[in-house]
Amino acid sequence: MCFSYYLSWRLVIHGGVVAAETFIIKFRYVIFVGAVEVGIEVITGEPCGEGLTWQLDTATGELVISGEGARAHYSISPAAPWDAHRSLITSVRLEEGVTAVGNYAFMYCDKIVSLSLPDTLVSVGIFSFWNCAALEEVTVLGNPVIKGTPFENCPVLRSFTLTQPRENQSLD
Repeated sequence: MCFSYYLSWRLVIHGGVVAAETFIIKFRYVIFVGAVEVGIEVITGEPCGEGLTWQLDTATGELVISGEGARAHYSISPAAPWDAHRSLITSVRLEEGVTAVGNYAFMYCDKIVSLSLPDTLVSVGIFSFWNCAALEEVTVLGNPVIKGTPFENCPVLRSFTLTQPRENQSLD
């Protein structure tokens, strides 16, 4: 579940007297649909891109993205479909066939320690692993285009390996 609010207060003064006062509070609740958690160890949900599915093993913390195609792009809203469970994710496995990691896909997944990206990967989106505070090691088996700064604010990232680097590849 995600909760946000908006607060606004407005005074209209006319001739030194408060002519109108407006106080607005807007609340927004987002309930994540498509995942059932009660009494099971594997969580699955809505598709996460054209031809792609995901599942999270709550016992091991492994999030697996499988199928063929590109991951959808996300932002703070709408968030990735596993966002409500990100505190459980300790590893991510993108299976062969996944061609792109979408923008903001794994932001704030702060328990992921290592990551291996398949050689079918064509692109890694902006801020896709933003603020993955425990991420220490990334291995990219192919030569995807890395957009923007997908690994920004990963303070313990010590090893980044591109097995087939592109000429003039920039990680910013």
